[in-house]
Parts: sequence; C-alpha cells; structure tokens
Amino acid sequence: KTTYPAPSFPCDMWAFGCLLLEALAGRKLFRTGEIIQKDQSILTHVEILLQETRSQQSTENNTSNISSECTDSTQFDQFRDLLARCLTKCPGERITAAEALLHPAIRTDVTFSTPDSILLPSPILRFTCHSDTSATIDKIYEKCLTFGAKIVDTKLAGNVYCVQFSRVKDGVSVRNQLMCPSGAPRNRITVYENVIMLNKATPEGEGENNKKGEDFTVDFYPLELWPSL
Repeated sequence: KTTYPAPSFPCDMWAFGCLLLEALAGRKLFRTGEIIQKDQSILTHVEILLQETRSQQSTENNTSNISSECTDSTQFDQFRDLLARCLTKCPGERITAAEALLHPAIRTDVTFSTPDSILLPSPILRFTCHSDTSATIDKIYEKCLTFGAKIVDTKLAGNVYCVQFSRVKDGVSVRNQLMCPSGAPRNRITVYENVIMLNKATPEGEGENNKKGEDFTVDFYPLELWPSL
C-alpha cells in the first residue's frame, strides 16, 4: 500500500516549485506519455527543461532583438536555485515560504517585457489601423459600443488606437466578437480558462461585424503601460 504524505507547508512549496517551473518553461512539468528514467532524479529532469528553455529563449530573442528575464544569466541562475530548493526530495530540507519571499529570484526586479505581457488578457485593446486611421477609429468605436462594452478611455498614437474598458471581461468579449462573431471557436478565449494566444490576430471569417479584409488588427495591451502610452 502506498502511503502519501499529509498536506503540509513543504508540500505547498513543492507545488509552488512545479508551477514556477511551468511558468518559466512555458510547458507542463510532465507531459502525457513522457517517461522519466529510473536513474533520473526530478532535479535532473528540471535541469533539462531549464536548459531547453534557456536555449529556446536565447534563439527567439536573438532573432527578434529583445531581452528576456529567462536569458539573463544571473536571474536565470537565481530561479534555478529557487526551483532546486523548492523541489528538494526531503520535505524537511525544502525552502519555506518565508525564506522564498526573501530569495533573490523573488526580490530582484525583472525588466518588464511587453512582448510577454501582451499575451495576457487585459481591459485594454490595441487596434493597429492599416488604412484611413480616422475612418477606422470611428468604425472601431461604434463596434465596441454595439457590443455593449463600457468604454472608460481611449488614446491615439499614430495609427495605433487603444480602447480601455471598465473590465477585463469586456475587453475579452469585444476581442471575441471582432475575431469570431459567428461563434466559431477559432481565436475565441475566455477569462476563465488557461489559454495561449497569438500576439496579434487578424479578424477572419464572415459576418455582419467581421468581414474579410478588415482594415485593422487587434491585440491586448498591458494595463501597466497605459499611463505611459
């Protein structure tokens, strides 16, 4: 009979370590069908995932000429150390929550990355106009009102038009209506699911509010950057 440890703070730190790794690596700790060799410890598996992540992020950032917290050597090593201390096999030797809050990986400021944060749903939608900006803005504003969303503020910078709604749910709803008004699941998201979204989506399909050849693209814009826009 297998005996499992009772819920405890060390168990919570193990779970935190697993979630932290998945957030850093962008994948499940253990994928379906993935086999861990008998002589391979959990930390060895974690190290393999971290190296894959570091290599992938370095390649992407060199291509797009952007920086990332995952490719900074010092910060990467700090996260590696924190993960190792969270995933220590012996529960009594694991880092505590209080100690984790003082760990350099948690206390060190991380450079805000717009390419990363743009993936997260927010109450702000950024519309990039590809034709007559003035006419396109009027059409976008009318569509947003048609969808019943409460608009708090708007900002215009060149051909980029940003609309802030009162709730994240409104921003998600408007984006869904613009991307797939007919109810097709493609590109549709909700605020209640874990989703992976493209940085930018172009309206597709046919319908009253979404015809092919739309003259703008739309994505989410980070609320944290709204004051400086």
